[in-house]
Amino acid sequence: MTEYPDTYLLECITDIEALVAKNYFMNESEEEYEASINYDVIDPFASIQTVQQLTKIRKLNRAIGDNLKMLYDYKCQICGDNFGGRYGTRIVETHHIESFVVNQNNDSSNQIIICPNHHRVMHRTEPALDRARLLFNYSNGIQEKVVINRHL
Repeated sequence: MTEYPDTYLLECITDIEALVAKNYFMNESEEEYEASINYDVIDPFASIQTVQQLTKIRKLNRAIGDNLKMLYDYKCQICGDNFGGRYGTRIVETHHIESFVVNQNNDSSNQIIICPNHHRVMHRTEPALDRARLLFNYSNGIQEKVVINRHL
């Protein structure tokens, strides 16, 4: 977030940095890498540096997603769960069905309200939505129906 509620700050890396990272992590998942880190390590070189860089800013109307969350009473449209409700908080998230980065479509018809678990799965697997049947199709053959629908 930035000082503006509808503006996000994205940190960019160069093509060369991305290629180096890709080659380094090609055969290791993020979880495996994080599990391999020794958490008792002291970092004497930790610092904050000021660098000049170009930054892409994602501008979108967050009220659309916030209103959809209220419409669904903070329940996941896929599993119907309101996980945060058990703890007296709201944890449900808004997911762009077709990637916002690709098409800049922030319309309500391109958003679904889902729990954090489904959100993580969606970003990892990028399932296709069969809009006619309101069914997410995953590449491993799993299908999940949208169980709560008031806007798609």
